[in-house]
Amino acid sequence: MDKDQFEKAYGKLVAKSREDDDFKAKLLANPKKIFQENSIEVPKNMKVNIVEHKKGLGKFCIAFI
Repeated sequence: MDKDQFEKAYGKLVAKSREDDDFKAKLLANPKKIFQENSIEVPKNMKVNIVEHKKGLGKFCIAFI
């Protein structure tokens, strides 16, 4: 998956999380699982954290640790 494909797939997850609070909770609780369920490949040795900003536009940040 290249950068553009990732951004498009991730954007869909963010959009869905804005419409569905249950999905958002699952995404924040276990992002790696949600990524995998939505065809975003994550290496086994990589940890994914998503941080929700409480102010402004409610953007998400992603950090691969």
